[in-house]
Amino acid sequence: MRFSIKLPIIFLVFGMSLLLGELFLSWQGKNAIQSTTSNNVQREASLLVRLIDRNLFERYHDAQAFTLSLGSRERPNFNDTQVSRSDS
Repeated sequence: MRFSIKLPIIFLVFGMSLLLGELFLSWQGKNAIQSTTSNNVQREASLLVRLIDRNLFERYHDAQAFTLSLGSRERPNFNDTQVSRSDS
């Protein structure tokens, strides 16, 4: 086989191997970034929930008092309050 035929085949094989290597490394990097990001989001979310619970407990001295105070908005005629005016 002549060298002029071997050379493009060698370049093609070398280029494809580099392309496959780059594809594999980028796939591994994507997976590493996704797992790191999901771990960071999970950690920050749990810290935020703990912070909110701690602040609610400090303010109301009961962690469930905040949900109980929201129930006061559900009483009947809460939005239908009328102000009586006296015209004199």
